[in-house]
Amino acid sequence: MKIKTCRFSPHPRPDALLGRETASPVVNRVATGYIFVKKNRPRSIIFFLLAACILVFGLSAHAGQDPLVVLDPGHGGQDPGALLPGDTRESQTTLSLANKIYALLDAQGGCRVILTRDGDYGLPLHERAGMAAHNQARIFISLHAGSGWGNQGSPKVLIAYYEARIPALTEQSRENQESRALTARSWESVASSQKAGSHKLSAILREELGKSQGADRVRTGGYPFAVLAGADAPAVLLDFTGAMPDSPSQEALLDKLARDIARSIVRFLKT
Repeated sequence: MKIKTCRFSPHPRPDALLGRETASPVVNRVATGYIFVKKNRPRSIIFFLLAACILVFGLSAHAGQDPLVVLDPGHGGQDPGALLPGDTRESQTTLSLANKIYALLDAQGGCRVILTRDGDYGLPLHERAGMAAHNQARIFISLHAGSGWGNQGSPKVLIAYYEARIPALTEQSRENQESRALTARSWESVASSQKAGSHKLSAILREELGKSQGADRVRTGGYPFAVLAGADAPAVLLDFTGAMPDSPSQEALLDKLARDIARSIVRFLKT
């Protein structure tokens, strides 16, 4: 099943485990079912077995779902982003690019796709990353287009993964280093746990985009971009500036970039 868009709606986390003397909810439900069956057979036996089959089928169906990809068209609403050639806004361009990537992945199959937004409205940064975490995404990609978009020359591409930047400590502040580490934000720990996957995804994107744009035009690096933190999935931010000299239109450029990105996603999911 393919998904075009989804709004973030977090559920509360499970409660802490109860003491050993307290039976778990699963045990209680099984015991209740046993008593029900004992008192009301044989029809209750059929009902109980049918319910068990439905539960097993539901769990197996969920386990067999295709991996989820979350595409985040940057900006939107009251934050339109950079003004690009042709009086278009960055928020429009990133949404168009996301839709093109979605169409390619949807046609190929093998994964589900969510867009953090499907119209001209804004979203807080934590909700964009939160969609990936809440829906257990396999990939999170945030799309951006710099103010140089449309200028002559091949696009300059920045592929950024999350990396916290810690300023150098002075001698006076060195004694507070331990306390600062203890108060580090939890989403930084989440991003760090996905560091290897983010590096791998960025390397594949660099290779695929470098084939069409030129390896010297693509660079990767770690940046403390808040939109990447908390995704709890391999996450990168793509920022494009410039355009191909032989591109007849911005649409042609978007089509080419969409193919490169979609191909990178498929490669990553197969590894």
